[in-house]
Amino acid sequence: TLGSGYTANASARIGLADWIPNVEAHIQRSNGDRTYSLGAYHRLNSANDWGDPLSVGSSISSLLWAHDEGFYFRSAGAELTSTTPRNGAFTWRLFAERQDDAEKHTNLSLWHALGGAGFIPNIRAEDATAFGASAQYHDAFGLDPKRLRGTLDVRGEGATGTFDYARASAEATVTHGLGAKLDGALTASLGSSVGTVPVQRAWFLGGVATVRGQEPGTQAGDGYWLGRAEIGRTFEGFRPTIFYDVGWAGDRRDFAGSVRPISGAGIGVSALDGLVRFDIAHGINPNHALRADLYTSARF
Repeated sequence: TLGSGYTANASARIGLADWIPNVEAHIQRSNGDRTYSLGAYHRLNSANDWGDPLSVGSSISSLLWAHDEGFYFRSAGAELTSTTPRNGAFTWRLFAERQDDAEKHTNLSLWHALGGAGFIPNIRAEDATAFGASAQYHDAFGLDPKRLRGTLDVRGEGATGTFDYARASAEATVTHGLGAKLDGALTASLGSSVGTVPVQRAWFLGGVATVRGQEPGTQAGDGYWLGRAEIGRTFEGFRPTIFYDVGWAGDRRDFAGSVRPISGAGIGVSALDGLVRFDIAHGINPNHALRADLYTSARF
């Protein structure tokens, strides 16, 4: 703590698989309503727009059965950010950075030790210098689980340098009680872009946060749409559900003719309003395998 609302923080991490250090240092100032932060970094980034591949829940899933929900790249640079801690939060970021590839160096998991497959390959990120800005607006409404509740997430990003592009997406989820015993949830999301989007800034569909039953990255591109539907019955502390997910990602020029979406369906059970969740999903198109996933911070 530096006084007058200023704080300084720094961190250093290193992965045992690749031995590449990640370091960050920031100076922050907060007025109680909004926090500004200026810093420099060399970090491992998730390329995904959904979920949190670097969270504890995702790490547990990776350790047990090699289900890593993320694709990754490295970046080094400087940033200025502004955030608010409330619902209805608007966050923005200005950045200048160098982006590089991050190679996979391990298949360590219980599933792999028992003879199963290892982790899926990571993307091959394109080397790039990027000067840009991004912003996100998130809001939520409704407290009663038997009445209408919803969340809204709007994102935008643009950059120039090695690649000149802009991308934007919007996603809404609503939940509502269905009679005395059932609850339902619907999610709709879409996004598109202009310019030349590097691989590490594409949208990746597949996995627990998008289309369950399909491998992460089953489809990817600079445009996408996504829909999820779920029905469950709430008991004291937990909720069993059935679900169906469908989505498409690819070249934005094919958006109107995206007639071969990926899809999956299955059953799940969540505890404490989605704090912990376990799913068994069956792929419908194009892959037909069964997938089991344990994760945290589920939507429903």
